[in-house]
Amino acid sequence: MGSRADQLEKKNLIIEITKYFRLNGVNVRSGGVEYLCDALVHKSAQDRKVVLEQIIRFLQRQSESSVVISQEEIVLAYKEFTQQESIVELIYDEEKKHYTHANALGQSAPRLHETADWKTRVFVERYEILFQRCLRNPLFVRSSYEQEEEQRRQEDERRKRREAKRKERTLLQITQNANDTANSTLLFDDDDDHGPQTFVLRTVEELLSSSVPIYNTVVLGMLSSLTETKYHLEDPTGAVEIDIGIETAFHSGLFIENVFVIVEGWYEDRLFHATGMGMPLPEPRSKTQLHFGDFNFFGGPSQVSLKLSSKLKRLEQKNADDMIVIVSDLWLDRPDVLSKIDVMFKGFHQLRPFCFVFCGDFVSQTERVDHGRLLQEGLDELRKIIQKYPGIEESRFVFVPGPADIGSCGLLPRQRLPPSLTASFESKVKNAIFATNPCRIQYCTKEIVIIREDILTKMCRTLIRDPVHDQRTSRFRSLTFNLARTIACQGHLCPLPPHILPTYWSYDHVFRLYTLPDLIVIADIQEPFVEKDVFLRKKPMEESTQNNSQSQRDASTSCLLANPSSFPRHNFQFHVYMPFYNNIELSQIE
Repeated sequence: MGSRADQLEKKNLIIEITKYFRLNGVNVRSGGVEYLCDALVHKSAQDRKVVLEQIIRFLQRQSESSVVISQEEIVLAYKEFTQQESIVELIYDEEKKHYTHANALGQSAPRLHETADWKTRVFVERYEILFQRCLRNPLFVRSSYEQEEEQRRQEDERRKRREAKRKERTLLQITQNANDTANSTLLFDDDDDHGPQTFVLRTVEELLSSSVPIYNTVVLGMLSSLTETKYHLEDPTGAVEIDIGIETAFHSGLFIENVFVIVEGWYEDRLFHATGMGMPLPEPRSKTQLHFGDFNFFGGPSQVSLKLSSKLKRLEQKNADDMIVIVSDLWLDRPDVLSKIDVMFKGFHQLRPFCFVFCGDFVSQTERVDHGRLLQEGLDELRKIIQKYPGIEESRFVFVPGPADIGSCGLLPRQRLPPSLTASFESKVKNAIFATNPCRIQYCTKEIVIIREDILTKMCRTLIRDPVHDQRTSRFRSLTFNLARTIACQGHLCPLPPHILPTYWSYDHVFRLYTLPDLIVIADIQEPFVEKDVFLRKKPMEESTQNNSQSQRDASTSCLLANPSSFPRHNFQFHVYMPFYNNIELSQIE
């Protein structure tokens, strides 16, 4: 019976595909139709329509296509769509000053296990992205003879002003303000009494090639430790030892190995003495669009950024009450967790959130041999709860695997949960989507990036120096602000050393945040938090002050970073995101 039903379904799908192509004036040979039938048989009707629309658009762009489309052309069109559906690597073209898709340059798709050359390539590409972003900032200019002469003149004037200020301060004031970033360096100084100025952004090679001291210079590079107890600054041109002393001012951010930093200081005798260290300045989306137009950095089938779609904006406004519920550590083998999910669905069944995002781990006892059986049974119990509420059943359910879920090898990005364990659930819950970790969600014009990893926990263990702690805020609040600042400035989800958080080198592009999305979800086991403005350079102020400043800022230009925390570990707390208002709220089930 099963095979006969499958044959009937396949036959109907072939008729449906053929009819759809003919309605759009396209004739496809039988081999191409059968290929699409095998590829689409397990997809929903809505997903099939999306794929067929994209394939027809691709074929219509091919001016050399014949009247009858062959199987080879269908295979090429389908592969083009599936590549666009994933996050395609972007290559920056120095000559054109623009980004290009890697597959458009004829580069083959990345393999899971690449050669060691890819490790170097990953950091070079990350450096080049940050370098060209810094050069678009009015603070920085390229090095040239005329610019260096002007720079020396400005440096002399600034040095005189700084010396005059220092003479006016007492020894006590200097001691009290030793960690105050506003008194330590000029590059990250928020006090603009010295007027507008520019800085020459040098490379490490320029320092190493100099036989005379270089004062008040600025270098962009990666922090590393090539020898024990010593730190170095690396870029594609070389590495220089860096002297990080007590007087070095660390600005906002979490400074660990393998992060890219802008260092201000002076170079002498093959040693770079750092007077100030900060993160590369982030770039708002509006400024990026001035240089790259409507180019789609986020990923997906669209060639242009959906942020500019007026149709999607109207749709988003029409559904202003849509919600996305985000839960982390959904332990399906725990009855108390399932009972709280039941309460959640009961409370939401009339409002019907657009989507539920469930992050792993999905089993609390991950070390057990029957881990897979526990997952299957837990998913079946979740399916029964979902089907109790017809309104909830119409929502979408996205499952993001955790670091200890079955099939994980400890490296990121990681694949979805094994289909052999989720097939029964997917067949009965039509809107279930088992995603990768990390994953990206496009809701109308809103871009959302979700990763399930204890990033804050791991970064705090490897800090070179604790961030400056303001007495007006808690230490945890200071850490979360600096985490948000670090991720935004690095333009990367996981700026951690490979021995702390190993990743597949050839898939590093899936972690890149260029441009910054509307929402970044870091599903960490730490307490829940929300950082509402990653472009602030100063330490966070009182909550009321921050809320006032946020209300004055256009929500469409902000970037939120949130951690829903562990659902069972932190009193069943979770986040509710309102895409239209670009606002996220902390909720709890009593």
